Amino acid sequence: MRLRWLTRRHSGRWPWEGEIPFFLADFRVGRPGGGGGPEGGGAKSGDGGNALPVCPRGLLKKVVQQAADEGYTAFFSQEFEWFNFIAASDDPERRSFRDLKPITQGMFGYSIVRASQGSAYFHELWDGLKKFDIPLEGLHTETGPGVYEAAIVYSDVLEAADRAVLFKTAVKEIAHRNGVLPTFMAKVSETLPGCSGHVHQSLWAADGSRNLFHDAASPMGISPLMESYMAGNCIACPLYCRWWRRRSIVISGWLKARGRRLR
Repeated sequence: MRLRWLTRRHSGRWPWEGEIPFFLADFRVGRPGGGGGPEGGGAKSGDGGNALPVCPRGLLKKVVQQAADEGYTAFFSQEFEWFNFIAASDDPERRSFRDLKPITQGMFGYSIVRASQGSAYFHELWDGLKKFDIPLEGLHTETGPGVYEAAIVYSDVLEAADRAVLFKTAVKEIAHRNGVLPTFMAKVSETLPGCSGHVHQSLWAADGSRNLFHDAASPMGISPLMESYMAGNCIACPLYCRWWRRRSIVISGWLKARGRRLR
């Protein structure tokens, strides 16, 4: 296991835990200083070439390197939706997960009033995540009782993956400190919309100077590369639980498709 102090990608400390040190681990083959890892010259630094097969971060590094070898730089960002309930007790043994009460009532997406009703929690999410180097582009209520949606600022794909994983952990810790019980469960109730999510993706030139998905001459403004990229996503990405999406109150798509709007 190779521990990496997060000096660039993250602050390296938990801002709401007294600034205690924080580490992110890569699992690699070989010993530090030996020939089995970047420290010993066995692979390019940061390319994931010596990552254990069980290490998802190492696998992503391999993909990043493959893209770089083809002349591409990938930028990603993640959006999350999640339910927020009032935590009835701080003691997990006494906590009941039946008849949970959301922090706000009603189906009010993008509501300023509902966000202000839990302003302490709302502001601590925004400020705490920024201190933890997970900056947000937007944070607002979504359709559903107690539902929030957060859009993380885009970055290179490895940074985006780190932010996405750490975002959920950070939200759960900040929520606990505010008496809130969050859940990212895909479908909390069959009578309500589920917790969706979006993965924003783009490929750029190796130096980051040009968006390779854009083609001004195309009727839809997209390049042949983007068309192939979307086709690959449709073929390779599974679509889980789509039967749950076939409800009158659900506006998200349940088929693999592409278009300007998929509703």
